[in-house]
Parts: sequence; C-alpha cells; structure tokens
Amino acid sequence: MKTQNLGRATGFTILLFLACSCVQKGDSIPETSDTAAENPGSTAPPTVAKADTILIRQMKFNPQELHVNKGATVIFVNKDVVAHDVTSKDKKTYSDTIKVNQSWTWVANDSMSYYCSIHPTMLGKVLINP
Repeated sequence: MKTQNLGRATGFTILLFLACSCVQKGDSIPETSDTAAENPGSTAPPTVAKADTILIRQMKFNPQELHVNKGATVIFVNKDVVAHDVTSKDKKTYSDTIKVNQSWTWVANDSMSYYCSIHPTMLGKVLINP
C-alpha cells in the first residue's frame, strides 16, 4: 500500500514538474476567445489579455523598440547572466533590480524611452500605437 502511494506521489510530482516547466514567468500568453462567457455550457478557457514581452539577454533589450496599444501590459524578463533594471529617461518610471530569471511588469499608458541604470549603454523604447 505504501509503495502504491509513493508511486502515485512520484508520478504526480513528475507531472507537476513537466507542467510547470512548459511555461516560465514572463512568457507571452496567447489570446483566446471568451466562448465560455458567451456560452455557459462551453468548456473553452476564458479570455486572457496578451502580454508583450521584452527579453533582457546578452546586455540588450530585445526587441529594442516595441510598439503597443495604450494600456498594454509589457513584461521585462531577465534572461541574462547578471541583474538589470528598467529606468525611464525622465526617471518617472523605474523597476527594482530584476534578478536573473525574474521579471518586471509595466502597463504602457505612455511611450517610454528607457535604459538599464546598472548598464547605461543598454537602451530601449516602448512606443504607443497611434
């Protein structure tokens, strides 16, 4: 009996690990339709807003220039080997230090030119679509 429970626990642990390893913090989330709200009998997933992602890798923001709609969620994901931050040129918007494999989320209500204050040669822009 204990062997069966141990086998189930191990199987569950492996399944949980595989499920968690497929999605990482900061990954772009695909948009889905909200058919569940329109049709209560449906098993379709609810609508999830799309997040725009800027990867920090090899001492660069990628993409260096991102065009988004006003109110878009932008996630900065640090995939570099050192910590970084995001600081707007006017210094009104800034993140805490973003450690390796961590992220910072910002809602783009205005365009922003930014840099990493730890590595000031790293530059980027988020531009609001007209």
